[in-house]
Amino acid sequence: MAELLRSMRLFPLALALGAAALVLAACGSADASLSEYAGELESLVATMNARLDRGTEALDTEPSTVELIRKWADDRIAARNEFMDALAAIVPPEEVEDLHAAATDTIGSLVAAEQGMVDEIHRIDDLATLQSIWSSPAGQAARVADAKAVEICQAAQVAMDSTADRAQFAGTPWVPAELQDVVRVAFGCTPADR
Repeated sequence: MAELLRSMRLFPLALALGAAALVLAACGSADASLSEYAGELESLVATMNARLDRGTEALDTEPSTVELIRKWADDRIAARNEFMDALAAIVPPEEVEDLHAAATDTIGSLVAAEQGMVDEIHRIDDLATLQSIWSSPAGQAARVADAKAVEICQAAQVAMDSTADRAQFAGTPWVPAELQDVVRVAFGCTPADR
């Protein structure tokens, strides 16, 4: 179960990356540059992943109990909600405001799917059933949402990597700064990418 839980850690990363993917598809800036915006998203992802990893480590090292699984679920959804609050507080560059809003909505849907699984965990008192939560309808819905988030994450990484071509314009005074902005982040959309 711990390995499955570890693999589901992609969900928060993919959430932030989904927003970044949409953002990176456009160029330009408002108060923050595209690089600054993407960097802020990357930082949010790293913070949430660290928190989720700590929860998964507890599942790996402590004997499984109903209480431990519920605590893991509560901590996990709290991290998700804190991430959503932080994401909503980010002011994206003007040119990507609509994309940021769409990404935030998509991420909200993903968080809702996992909330359904957490609610299910709190309705179950049988340890064996809890240990197979990912096979339940609520767990499957969370997996589907995670798979969509990974797809968005991978598109974000491609979009970020595509800004490398802008390096040729660095220091060119007649080229607008936003067209010189090269975004360098590594989201780690899959375990193999980390």
